Amino acid sequence: MKNMRYFFAAAAIILAASCGGNTIDPDNPNGNGGGGTTARHGKVGTPVDLGLSVKWASWNVGAEKPEENGDYFAWGETEPKDSYSWDNYKWMKDNQISKYTGPDGDAKTVLDPEDDVAHVAWKGKWRMPTIEELKELEDNCDWEWGSLNGVDGFTIKSKTNGNSIFLGLSGTFSSWLSSEGEYGFLWTSSYHDDWQKNSQYSYYLNMYKEVGPLKRNSNYNSRYLGYPVRPVME
Repeated sequence: MKNMRYFFAAAAIILAASCGGNTIDPDNPNGNGGGGTTARHGKVGTPVDLGLSVKWASWNVGAEKPEENGDYFAWGETEPKDSYSWDNYKWMKDNQISKYTGPDGDAKTVLDPEDDVAHVAWKGKWRMPTIEELKELEDNCDWEWGSLNGVDGFTIKSKTNGNSIFLGLSGTFSSWLSSEGEYGFLWTSSYHDDWQKNSQYSYYLNMYKEVGPLKRNSNYNSRYLGYPVRPVME
């Protein structure tokens, strides 16, 4: 019986140590010890000050390096999937959108914290960027085409302090991953009130491989699609 007590005590100590190492303090925006802390998806990134209204993360949710794609998420969902369609979209019920239904519905224009994968995965002050914060990144930084560790993409450099982040061309996920290396996509937290008032769209960043003067723009697309997420914090 004494040996059995020792066994359970040792197991409890090991379990407590392993759990403690991955805990993220909600009051510490970077988790325990700052960027790189293990999180629900990948590791928590480091906030980068680009001289804007928010700090942008050094990598995507589910990634561990700036050039990695990370995980793909449908808009308003917090777990990656094997495929993405209206049939398995969380907020589609009986062929009707059930949440974030626009001005004629629940009037929500941005994701609630519990539906924001950046906040759910990384905790603290992390969240997904709004469309306004995305446009701020577009308009107030220099976008330079290049590569990082063999991955094509854009280095986005602050015009005020010289700090930068890297965004790779991660493609999109529906039934399979497509357009990787040709196009890059990132969700915002902002709902798009389209002219049909059917609440099926949300805003995202669209990046192009450099073949002309248009390198990126903000646009909107169907919410069920799988795109990566680059968090921000104030």
